Amino acid sequence: MGRPFGGEYHYGGLSCVDAEGGNSGDDDPATVQRVLELDSIVSFTGIATFKNAATVRDSLAAAPADGFMLETDSPYLAPVPHRGKRCEPAYVRPLAEFVAAHRKSPLERLSVETCGTAAKFFPKMSLPGSVAA
Repeated sequence: MGRPFGGEYHYGGLSCVDAEGGNSGDDDPATVQRVLELDSIVSFTGIATFKNAATVRDSLAAAPADGFMLETDSPYLAPVPHRGKRCEPAYVRPLAEFVAAHRKSPLERLSVETCGTAAKFFPKMSLPGSVAA
């Protein structure tokens, strides 16, 4: 991931959010594909769980396993079943459960994949259970 620029790697990402859960023009599968072609990633929020966010879910289904992360966008946009409440980091679990079901993937595999993507995107981040180099 990342392209060299001036001897360093710079990373970019697209967070697929639209406050109404609709198509804001930056959450459709074609845009996601263009972001991925730039060696970047996309990140999905609780909006993916909203009933009127079909375009976001289409993008989620089209994203490769190593090309996306999940986030809570705290304090806004809590996933269903917490919609309308203050969003908390702990709500990434219901989002992950929804995404795993939508992608027809075991939750454990989704967790490994998205944590791996996060580790590549944030190389100084340590994950629970990881071994220091």
